[in-house]
Amino acid sequence: MDSLWHNFPDLRTDPALAPILASAHAITLPPHAHVFMPGAPCQNYLLVVRGSVRVQLLTENGREVVLYHVRDGDSCVLTTSCLLGATRYPAGGITETDVTAIALPAVEFNRALAQSEGFRRFVFGNLGRRLADVIARMEEVACGPVDGRLAATLLSLTRD
Repeated sequence: MDSLWHNFPDLRTDPALAPILASAHAITLPPHAHVFMPGAPCQNYLLVVRGSVRVQLLTENGREVVLYHVRDGDSCVLTTSCLLGATRYPAGGITETDVTAIALPAVEFNRALAQSEGFRRFVFGNLGRRLADVIARMEEVACGPVDGRLAATLLSLTRD
C-alpha cells in the first residue's frame, strides 16, 4: 500500500493521518467500469493513483455531458462535495482506462478532516482549484466564440 502514496506525499508524511490512512484500501477497476452512479450514496473518498475517470451527466434526452476528468494524483471534487454535504451523487463516474485508486471510507474521511490540518488543506485546495476550473470553463462556454472553442477542443484532443 505504501507504494500507492507516491502521488500524495503530503498525506503520507502527515503523522496525524497515519492511523486513519491504515483503514484505506486500494481498488483497481478496468476501463468502462462505473465508479459511481447518479443517486448512489457516497461511501469513500477516492484518490486516483493511476488512470482516468470521466465524470459526466446524462441529460434527459440521453446526451452525455462531460464535467471533468480525474487523473493521476487527483481526487474527485464531486465525491468531496457529496461527502461534505452528506448527499448522493448527482452524476456518474466511469473509468476511461485501467484505474488504481486509494479508497478512504467516509467515516475516516470525516475523522481525517477533523484531526489533520494537512488533510484539510489538501481536500479544500483540490476543491478550490476544481471550482476555479469549472468557473473558467463555464465562462469559456458562455462567453467565448464558438470557432475558438472548437479549435481549442480539437487541439486538446490531439494532446491526450
